[in-house]
Amino acid sequence: MKTEKRCFTLIELLVVIAIIAILAGMLLPSLNKARLSARTTSCISQIKQNGTALNIYADDYNGLPPTYFTLEGRNCNNPGWCGTDSGVYAGLMLVASLNYLGSVDIEAAKTARISPKILNCPVCDPMKPQTDGNAWRIISYFYGRDSYFDGGFFTPRLKPYPQLKREVLIYCFGSNTVMDYGKVDVHGGSTVLYKADGSAGKYSKNAIWNGKKSYPWNHQTELMPHVDSL
Repeated sequence: MKTEKRCFTLIELLVVIAIIAILAGMLLPSLNKARLSARTTSCISQIKQNGTALNIYADDYNGLPPTYFTLEGRNCNNPGWCGTDSGVYAGLMLVASLNYLGSVDIEAAKTARISPKILNCPVCDPMKPQTDGNAWRIISYFYGRDSYFDGGFFTPRLKPYPQLKREVLIYCFGSNTVMDYGKVDVHGGSTVLYKADGSAGKYSKNAIWNGKKSYPWNHQTELMPHVDSL
């Protein structure tokens, strides 16, 4: 006896495709959320490395974290800009140049026109050669406090490290939460902060903006005292 082969009909195939599409639509948001969470966890881990290096640096310099203020006698207007062509460094770039973050070859980064990976969020600032010759000195982990001078990006002057409590020392530039510069949000409406008590974590935009719908702050006199208190 001949056995009759049964093939799927077009309608049956369309039904299967529709079911797969529905399942994919249900699963993708969960997968994207898990991916975002993993990326943020990676950023938290790396920003904590930078914070630990700040702490060790301060131990070696009379309890004072590095200067933000002086780059060849000038006050930078952006805490992500932290090096000069003549080799004067500030903030985290200064910490890296003194090997508190392991062996960081800043000259090689300058030649390649990329800033050191350890000073950048692993998500929001992929390390690719850029045509801008300043790319090597621009980082995404912002340190805008200063223990030596008034007039840092975030005032007032910091106290010596042993007297600090929960002041924000570093924040990730990867979300529109702290400064609202219109950057792409890679942390899902949150930002990653490192505080003087050694904690590193994710803080929501709602918490940082104190529930307001639009950026409400003068960052020096209002924003940072509020974020320090979180």
